[in-house]
Amino acid sequence: RLVYVHFWLSRLLSGRVNYKQRTLPTICRMGALGLLYCFALLLSSWLLVASLSLPNDWAPLLEQGHIAFVNSTIRDGFQPSVGNGFISGDVGCCMNPNSSGCHQSSCGSLHLGGVFNMRPGAVSVPWRADISNPHSIYVVDKTPPSWAAALDFRASVVHNRSAIASCPGCIVQTTTYHHQVYRSLAILEIELQQDPQATQACQPCVVHLHSCSGNNSDFTITTTSNPSTAFTTSRQLTVKNVEQVPAFGTIPQPEPTSLGLAYDDIPASLELSLHKVPQKQFQLAIHTDLEPNITRDQVEAAAQATLSAFKSYNASELSASHRAAWSRIHRAGISIRGNNTVAQTLNASFYAILIAVRPDWPYGLSPGGLSRNAYQGHTFWDQDTWMFPAIAALHPSLASSLVQYRIDRLQPALDRAHAINVTGAKWPWESALLGYGVSESKGNDQHEIHVIGDIAMAFRLYHRISHNQSWLADHGWPVIYQSATYFAATAVLHPTVANYTWNNVVTADEHAGLVNSSAFVNAIAAETLSLAVRLGLELGRGTPSNWSTIANNIYLPVEHVNGTLIHPEYDGYHGQDVNQADVALLQYPLQCPMPSTLASNDLLYYQGRSSTKGTRGFFTGDSAYAIAWQALGNQSAAEAAFRYAFEHVDQDGYSVWTEKSFADDPGHLNFITGAGGFLQSWLFGFAGARYADNSVAFTPVLPPLGVIEMNVRQWKFRGAAFGLKYNATTAEVELQATSRITTCFTAQDNQGGIHSVQLKSVGDVFVVACKLGIVVLPQC
Repeated sequence: RLVYVHFWLSRLLSGRVNYKQRTLPTICRMGALGLLYCFALLLSSWLLVASLSLPNDWAPLLEQGHIAFVNSTIRDGFQPSVGNGFISGDVGCCMNPNSSGCHQSSCGSLHLGGVFNMRPGAVSVPWRADISNPHSIYVVDKTPPSWAAALDFRASVVHNRSAIASCPGCIVQTTTYHHQVYRSLAILEIELQQDPQATQACQPCVVHLHSCSGNNSDFTITTTSNPSTAFTTSRQLTVKNVEQVPAFGTIPQPEPTSLGLAYDDIPASLELSLHKVPQKQFQLAIHTDLEPNITRDQVEAAAQATLSAFKSYNASELSASHRAAWSRIHRAGISIRGNNTVAQTLNASFYAILIAVRPDWPYGLSPGGLSRNAYQGHTFWDQDTWMFPAIAALHPSLASSLVQYRIDRLQPALDRAHAINVTGAKWPWESALLGYGVSESKGNDQHEIHVIGDIAMAFRLYHRISHNQSWLADHGWPVIYQSATYFAATAVLHPTVANYTWNNVVTADEHAGLVNSSAFVNAIAAETLSLAVRLGLELGRGTPSNWSTIANNIYLPVEHVNGTLIHPEYDGYHGQDVNQADVALLQYPLQCPMPSTLASNDLLYYQGRSSTKGTRGFFTGDSAYAIAWQALGNQSAAEAAFRYAFEHVDQDGYSVWTEKSFADDPGHLNFITGAGGFLQSWLFGFAGARYADNSVAFTPVLPPLGVIEMNVRQWKFRGAAFGLKYNATTAEVELQATSRITTCFTAQDNQGGIHSVQLKSVGDVFVVACKLGIVVLPQC
């Protein structure tokens, strides 16, 4: 709440209110309203604390930003999610099943990565198939129970505690998680606890449960009762309509995807005792014929076998192995001191992406993650440009599955280019299971070709971080080479100058429609061609001589538009509003060299046009502005753009990201594209990370909002892992893991002094009074 107030008042006085409206009476009026708003928030907080209490064992976790705590009604669509990158879903039930928020949520349903059904409609496209979750339940009583819930970002666990009249002195807790190690296993635990605030002892009682499981309308179903196992159900589900290979496609047409589901039945009521039977565990196992070595005829038996195998494990064993796996994941991340509310948003943003990806299941990332059906579960440039960089920097093993998703779909991209008599790979704007293009807007699939360069840039970053030459030669190079081939094959000379361009394209500013000579498309095409030429030399593989010619002679004009010298977004641009960052992407992530005055002009000109009420849609654009301003040294402008993030996060709930910042129209939920942009603001903005072919450099600056220390745990770079922790006066680098003899760190301090050190052993620390920069080399 304090972040909201701080942001709102700063916006009124200096940030996003039109300068013509900033008259003294207006400012006074807005200031008075702001003070009233602060008073109302403080009063409401006091009343809430007076009536509902935070459990003592959750209090320190909330204080550190490790959990989101909720004890009031949550709007439909803002429920918490759990997942392990293979399966995922929301926890809880919709208040109104017919609400738009409920339709955005997966309450009562599970999703499995890569499983889509073709939904009927005017334009039939794949839709992430909803799998009914038989373990989606809540506690009921004669009178509505008081309750509290917590989403634990460290362990991907949701706890829900209810105090019910029929169990005086007791707390009923449900715990939900999808096992991180055993990816096919979902767990629900129900237990009785002593209410620490009750004066009477908790006695055995009966707990009543209500199911809110979804439906399986995306599947044809065969249900089997297993007579050898009481109270267990198993099913085989097969999607009704699988994505079709187009007539020009060369890959085999897959059969409709099948799933096997086996689970413990949950009765309508349970008798629990604090001492004799304090806990009931219900397991659900799921398999698919997308898994290697499991056929359609085997999926149900595989699920039954998995469920049977884990019956020999007790609840504490399963919980311990799950939590241990998440503890290993959380060795890498960002910790801050000074603002616990911001720390919670950081943890929630990492969490929202981490539960949707795993290294052994390469089925892509959607803007709504795996738990939701936002954008039908399709994969866009959002994966490669907005979510991938932060994950690659800290979790390259997880990022490997995202590049593998593209590698596995290279042939469909080649087929799409061949269908229009062009060489190379024409990646689709949206892809699902197969990779042929599944957008409801066929024009975007055909013309939004900057996604080709977005994929190449993700591969460039992955190679710079991993420096895995065998991966590059066998897997990365074919994708980069064929992407560059398409750009070279479709480049044309501009009609007025002897420079190369691309026509009839849709740029990042999609609302502009078809345009010629998009600045962003031209710039990322040039970067892709240059990358291919450079890597071709590195690998000893030739590239056509005209690739360098095209890359070095790109049409990227600078013109006066409405009196300001800028890069026009495209030919014929004359000041229209833009729906998200576009020209700003030349500065970040592309890092195109340009004079600082021109760079500032671009940011100032376009930022106002991409943040109006009529055009504001995505937070990603503001993260690009924040990072670009930080690189120019304009920290106040960077902070103003950064603060906009908090309009897109449900701070009073489970830190769910919204696509838009309007309460009545939040757009898609949980919008992890925004979470990815937010994380990049920390890693590539405030920490200032910039990867080159043989090094990574940092220019650390403290974030705003009262943050006094920032600690990036376990950066990964070429076999080394190191922590970077800094405050207002010093920076500390600690070597945490290495596969090399030495790793070299060089830093420039506040007085311009150069300090170099070789860190050889895990635990070695390098401390410098540093504000200007740190460079890490793989070896000295």
